[in-house]
Amino acid sequence: KHVHNPLIKLYVTAFIRRTQYIKLWFRLTIFGGFAAWFTTGWLQTILLIILFYLLVLQLIPLSNVHKHIVFNFLYPITSRQRIQAFQYAILPWLAISQLIWLIIAFMATTSINLLLQNLICLVVIGGVLVFWYTKQKINKSTQRRNTRAFTK
Repeated sequence: KHVHNPLIKLYVTAFIRRTQYIKLWFRLTIFGGFAAWFTTGWLQTILLIILFYLLVLQLIPLSNVHKHIVFNFLYPITSRQRIQAFQYAILPWLAISQLIWLIIAFMATTSINLLLQNLICLVVIGGVLVFWYTKQKINKSTQRRNTRAFTK
């Protein structure tokens, strides 16, 4: 069942229009491509996982882009819907990065075993980072912001 969330489009638009995010994605995707081309084995897998972690970590501030617009007060959106919208907005971009890295890694070594190793590790770690880690980080930053707001 697909639930329509109006924030997904806003996050994607912000990702593209705010050049720091699209440039960050592009740079880390290219850097990951070089890492995939010039390394092999577990070193390649670990480097790609680290780059994926850095990519997710640096995209998390995008979740706060639309915190203070009137739209949030006029259209009732729960924090859970906000987090899901952010996750579904960045998921295709992260999947494209992983796909590019896997194609380059396979072209460099043509090893099915290494391809499966990279695929399984990136998909599992990617799922954990996108669906669990981002939720924890966004909830923690929201909780910290609310705590500071009420103690002043």
